[in-house]
Amino acid sequence: MDKRIDTYINNIVAEIDCGKDEKEEMAEEMRDHLILLTNEYKEAGHTKKEAVQKALESFGECKKIRDQLQTSISPFHKLFRWALWTSFASYLFLMLVELLFNRLYRNANSDYNEYLTLLAHHKDSPFIIFNSEVFSLNTNFIPFGNIYMYLTGFDSFNSDIIWSNMFGNILIFIPIGLFVSLLFAKKIAYFKGIAFFFSLSLIIETSQYLLRVGQFDIDDIILHVAGGIVGSITGHFLRETVFSSRRRPAQLGMNK
Repeated sequence: MDKRIDTYINNIVAEIDCGKDEKEEMAEEMRDHLILLTNEYKEAGHTKKEAVQKALESFGECKKIRDQLQTSISPFHKLFRWALWTSFASYLFLMLVELLFNRLYRNANSDYNEYLTLLAHHKDSPFIIFNSEVFSLNTNFIPFGNIYMYLTGFDSFNSDIIWSNMFGNILIFIPIGLFVSLLFAKKIAYFKGIAFFFSLSLIIETSQYLLRVGQFDIDDIILHVAGGIVGSITGHFLRETVFSSRRRPAQLGMNK
């Protein structure tokens, strides 16, 4: 088997949104057709190299074939992805509104005015967030420190606080992981997904501290990443089971 044929087939099936078994079936079918085409061109007097090249050219352009196969497998694939992108963007916006902008609005009508007054009379007002006392009171860089405190001191805290600071931080990132898995499963590796969850959480936690609408807590980042991983696993399961079982078998139209 010529490596160019394998490369050509891989370029087609790699980005098709379907299960592993479906990809293997499509690849095998394309491989059989390309071998037949190659043999026909060799019988017509072409060298092996020329026969393979002509077979590939006759078979068609990779992107066009990929789009045809994707439509055959899932007729509403483009509409589904558009709906996913819209939902993903909407969820990110609503999450940022809740975690940042709503808190800014609430603070503007309460103790945030006192904070502004403090800024006006503080000689280092533009940099008060970097004051050592303010920094130590509003940051936590000890991994699992607060998580351990909540778990071991369960009776010392209101259940709403534990739910919000632990389970809430996990739940809020589960949809993020789900969307990432469904939208980018074929392009983002496992560790890249974790890096994305970490970076997004880091931006949120840093913004909360700088805007004085919350604390910077490394435990929140850990819980966010955990939620993202749970969402990714759920999305992968849906791709390989529910969504895959509802797809129609692809029919390849081959040109000779």
